[in-house]
This record gives sequence, C-alpha cells and structure tokens, in this order.
Amino acid sequence: MEAAGFFIGKRKKGCELMQTDKKQAGLPWLPLMVMLGLVLLAIISELLPSGLLVQMGDDLGVDYGTVSYLVGGYALPAGLLAIPMTQVVTKFDRRPLLLVLTCGFALSNFLVFLAPNFPLAFMGRLIGGASAGTFWSMLGPYAMDMVSSENRGKAGTIALAGSPIGISLGLPLWTRLGQVAGWRIAFLATALAFALLGILAWRILPSIPGQATDSRVKPLDVLKKPGFRVAILVVFLMVMAEYSVYVYIQLISDRLGLALQSSQIFFGVGALLAVWIVARLIDSHLRHLMQGALLAGAIAMFVFLALSGHPVLGLGAMVLWGMSFGPISSLLQNSVIRQVDQGHDVAMSIQTTVFDLSIMGASVMGASFYQGLGLGANLLIAMLLFLGAALVVTVFRQYYE
Repeated sequence: MEAAGFFIGKRKKGCELMQTDKKQAGLPWLPLMVMLGLVLLAIISELLPSGLLVQMGDDLGVDYGTVSYLVGGYALPAGLLAIPMTQVVTKFDRRPLLLVLTCGFALSNFLVFLAPNFPLAFMGRLIGGASAGTFWSMLGPYAMDMVSSENRGKAGTIALAGSPIGISLGLPLWTRLGQVAGWRIAFLATALAFALLGILAWRILPSIPGQATDSRVKPLDVLKKPGFRVAILVVFLMVMAEYSVYVYIQLISDRLGLALQSSQIFFGVGALLAVWIVARLIDSHLRHLMQGALLAGAIAMFVFLALSGHPVLGLGAMVLWGMSFGPISSLLQNSVIRQVDQGHDVAMSIQTTVFDLSIMGASVMGASFYQGLGLGANLLIAMLLFLGAALVVTVFRQYYE
C-alpha cells in the first residue's frame, strides 16, 4: 500500500502538517472515524466465532466445545505478546505499524476462510490474537497523540467507540451474514473490510513518530507509579465483573423472562448512550464516569439476581449493564494513560495484557461458579467485583481527577 515512491516525501510532510493543524484546530474527525472502523472490525474479528459455533463445528468436523477455543484461544497471544511486542515496535512510526497490524487481521480472517480443518483455522486465529495484542496497546495512544491535551480523552473515546458499536450492531449483522451465506463468507467479508480500511488508514491517518531507543520507557518504570497500579487493579476487577457474566446473557434473559433479542437491543442502546456521554465528559469527569459505570453494573447484577420476576425492571437493568459495558475500553484506557507522562504505548501494553488475561480468568471463574453453584453465584460475584472496583476508585480518587 506504500506504493508510489514519489508521493512518500510529500505525504510525510503533509501528515506532519496535518498532525500540527489538528492539535490546534480540534478533533480530526475523518482519521478518528477510520480508527473507529478498525476498532469495530477488531471486535467483530475477535467475537465472530461465538455466533457461528454450530456452522463451524459441523463444517470443520469438531464438537462445539472445541470450536469455542477459536474465541478463548484468541485472548492468549493477545495477552502474552502485548508487552514484548510493544517494546519491540514502539520505536516505529504509528501509521505503518497500524498498517502491518491491519494486514495481520486481514490475513487471520482470510486463513480462517480458507481453512479446511480446525488446526489451520486455529492457526489463523492465533495470528489475529497476536495482532490484537499490539493493536489495542497502540490504537488509543495513537488517537490521543493526534490532538491537543484538552481533547485527548475525547479522541480516544471516539476511536474506541467502535467497540460497543461492533458489539451492538456489527456483530449481529456479521453473524446473520454467516448464517445466511455461510460462515466462511463472514470471515472473508471481515478480511476484505480490513484490507479496505487499511488502505484508507494509510492515506488518511497522520504520521506520528515512535520513541527513540534511548527514550523508551520500560514496563518496570511504569509499574513503579502508584496511580498506575491502582488503575490496573480497577482494570482487573471491572473486566472480571463484566466478562464473568457476559457469556451468560442468554441464560440471564431466560431468568428474566425476556427474549434474547430484546435483551441485546436494550443492552446495545445502553452501550451507545454511555459512549456518547463518556465522549462528552471524559476529559473533565473521569472519576464520576468510572463510578457511574461501575455502580450501573452493580445495580444491573442486583436486579438480575433479586428481581428476576419483573421483566420491565429486567429491560432497564439491561440498559444499565450496557452503560457499564459499552465504554469499558475508553474508561479503562484513559484511566491508565493518565497515570504516566511518557511511555503511553508501554502503559497500554500492560493494560492490554491484564485486560486479556482477566477475560480468560473471568471465563474460568464464571464456568466454575456456574457449574458448581448456578447462575446466581455468577451474578453475586460480579456485583461484588463491581462494588469493589467502585470502592477503589472512590478511595484513590486523586488518580481519577
């Protein structure tokens, strides 16, 4: 995609000018929309097999439990490679780095599209997970570095809004495509969409230099900051709370006497509403937004647990749960980045590692509680985790001001 050599010098100069202009003029909406689209596709790429388990299992000749590893295994390279890969690539310009990661996503989905058996499909998913680890570490800081300091939170929130939009709208649409046209077509469409947005990103996004070798921040330097450790603890608690119950949304809907589609719609409405609120207020009211999201999650879990005989309350709780889940990436990334002056990519790589490994931990914990004690135990533990995270934010409020 970096083809025409005689354009390189002009494009580099133009991108540098664009970066300066955008820092002075406000939000660079077109680049942020491209980033939003990439985040949306990254979420679809991560979760798509969950809606196509039956079709993929039948076609690949494996049981549905085995197919689920295409989702669970995705988080492993993402979590394990985030820190070392970020240390390696942090010296590179952000624009070509994002292009390489986009190509990794496209290749991953194309290999799954072609895979004649499960091992090759799993290999393709590992490539996607490896790309995701670095992608989530650098995307937020990249968006924030395009704007002036007073707009950093807004820029990151807008770019990361692709996550709740992908969950609320993109994933159901892609799942439907896979059910109608075949699961392979859904993965092919994802690969082609990544290729298209990769071209747009190369032409539209500004060039932002990486850090020189002697100025790069080490993970240990970041971990020494008490505010960073507090923020990472909240990441762990909130992700464990959200993902230990998210996989059971269909069972929660049954418990409330709701149709799954109704639950998903109200959940999506809450997620989009929260993202809109967060985008407007995150730079000046991070602590209040964090507390609000965590308390919304706790209240939703309480309704699911104690008031299951009231479907109307259940729908309201779905909205609250969506408001807690939707802006999770924006809130947690902003809370982490605020704790460091330098080494944003390194800080985000640690956050990505904790985030992804917490997803795996939540899956194991959620399955254990559900199999041993039932769905009510999951809801109770999630409520306590939400409240614990809210307590941490309140006690250490100075790190969220």
